[in-house]
Amino acid sequence: MGQTCYVNGKKYEFANGSNITIVNDKVICNGKVVIDPNDFKEKTINITIKGDVKEASTTCGTIEIKGNVHTVKTASGNIHIEGNVGADVSSQSGDITCGDILSGNAKSMSGDINCGDINGEASTMSGDITRSMTSRVSKAFGKIFSKGEL
Repeated sequence: MGQTCYVNGKKYEFANGSNITIVNDKVICNGKVVIDPNDFKEKTINITIKGDVKEASTTCGTIEIKGNVHTVKTASGNIHIEGNVGADVSSQSGDITCGDILSGNAKSMSGDINCGDINGEASTMSGDITRSMTSRVSKAFGKIFSKGEL
């Protein structure tokens, strides 16, 4: 098993290289719905994914990704990504924290945005936008280590 997804604390594992997407709160693996939010009594769905994922979205809950993601969106919840975003990241009413946004935008209507390099635009109606130095620092140390300068 290579990828792990937690939904409200319940653990699900998927084979390495699986195409895992989260659309309308449903976790879909290789085209098949494997986790349906209707199976949970809770109204808020909190999702944690360990590994890279193409797309993640939820209408009511938090998304945490310990890897890279192409696009991610919440209607009402925070987004925390320990890797990079390939395209857009957006939340209607939540904070966004991520590494670099490679070719897209970061948008939150009422939340803070804290990202590394953004190759698009960052906008929020009632929050702060800050630049995370984490990605720049790790890139700099990577260059120093590869040159053997430490």
